[in-house]
Amino acid sequence: MDIGTFYKELYFKENDRRQEVLNALNIPIAVITGLSTANYLFITTFNYSMNDILNYVFVIMVSLTMLSLIMAIFFLIKAFSDFSKGYEYQGLPYPGELYKWHNQLKDYNQQYGLTDNSDEKFENTILEKFLACTDHNTYVNDKKHGYIYNSKKFLVTSLILSLLILFPFGYNYFNKGDTTCKLTNSPKKGLNIECKK
Repeated sequence: MDIGTFYKELYFKENDRRQEVLNALNIPIAVITGLSTANYLFITTFNYSMNDILNYVFVIMVSLTMLSLIMAIFFLIKAFSDFSKGYEYQGLPYPGELYKWHNQLKDYNQQYGLTDNSDEKFENTILEKFLACTDHNTYVNDKKHGYIYNSKKFLVTSLILSLLILFPFGYNYFNKGDTTCKLTNSPKKGLNIECKK
């Protein structure tokens, strides 16, 4: 087994995982959008004047759902950019720089009459750079995958809670009759909800 080839393959594998992380963000973003829209519909369509116990259950469940969504968004942002810090991947220097350094190594050996082992030293240095870059990039990718995993856990929680909200919401929706409510603002009473049948 060629050790250099092995470590190069690991390096390129981590670069591929970097793209996988970016692709893994698409589905959670779509689910967050859908759940946010559904919960907005629940909140704005619910008739709050019918049943106090049902109102409390509904508000608590919606609050827990929104909290889970906020946590999912938080971890998704951490996976994408880690807020203001960002994620820095490491790579090899530009090919021109490597070529220049390799020639300088040969010139140095010739100038001081040393055995020309510049190719071997160059290969060892490249291997060390591959190892350092692969270690760092593996750490970054693992960290991002961990944040995506946490985001998906909170998304599943939000999805389950949203499905459970359908029970109080459905009961309320099909039993509200022709009651319409509107938010009013008057100087004497302040903000108030007025409902009429």
